Amino acid sequence: MRAFGTEISGNRMRNGELSVHQRDYILAQCEAGCSTKEIATAMFCSQRTIQKTIQRWNTTSTNNSRPRAGRPPILSWRDRRLLLRIAKKYPKIEYRKLL
Repeated sequence: MRAFGTEISGNRMRNGELSVHQRDYILAQCEAGCSTKEIATAMFCSQRTIQKTIQRWNTTSTNNSRPRAGRPPILSWRDRRLLLRIAKKYPKIEYRKLL
């Protein structure tokens, strides 16, 4: 819970994922000798989040987000851009001709 009078950050969603910069800050504070409780208080998150971030760094040596599960996109960003360009150029094009 947040202490009275502290600033509310509009950039952090509840139960949201930490950014790479936030993970870097956590790891830097850990290397500087700060406790997980001190880091959690400064970051406005739970001690468990800090512990898991440090543990992930120790096991994988990376602080990047892991890939999400799910179906990969059918079209690449390049193909999508091409389709949009054609659709803008020819707004009345039929779907069959677009493919």
